[in-house]
Amino acid sequence: MHPISGIDVTKLVKKFSPGTKVIAVSLLTQPAIVKKIIKAGATGYLTKSSDKSELYTAIDQVLSGHTYICDEVKNIFAELNLTDDNNEEKHDLNKLSDRELDIVRLLKKGNSSKEIASHLSLSVRTVDAHRYNILKKLNLKNAAALVNLINEDGMLFDDE
Repeated sequence: MHPISGIDVTKLVKKFSPGTKVIAVSLLTQPAIVKKIIKAGATGYLTKSSDKSELYTAIDQVLSGHTYICDEVKNIFAELNLTDDNNEEKHDLNKLSDRELDIVRLLKKGNSSKEIASHLSLSVRTVDAHRYNILKKLNLKNAAALVNLINEDGMLFDDE
């Protein structure tokens, strides 16, 4: 959803209509994204690959006052909980801001700082500062380590 993210839309909906129930539907399955949109006010989360019956279940659950997370994402959360807790704390993508997550997605696609700056309407210097902060927050040495972490730890950033 460009130019505004689903997280930002959810915040706006909740700000102007607090009683509205929001069920997010996305290609993304990353726990960091799911946690951010739930924190923004969504009461449900489905992936675009969820089947119709799961959509109906989500609607019923949300209307009953519960939060609903689709099975696909719940399975990813469960797998992450079975991994080494020290590694998860050390490389927690939830520490990253929305802008930093955007930059990570573009880095994963192989974009240079100059290309990222152009795509996000930022200066190259600002992108480089974000890249430094991402690596620092995740205790990584370079962008290659970041891409390896995302791919190997099941935190793959799907194309939007």
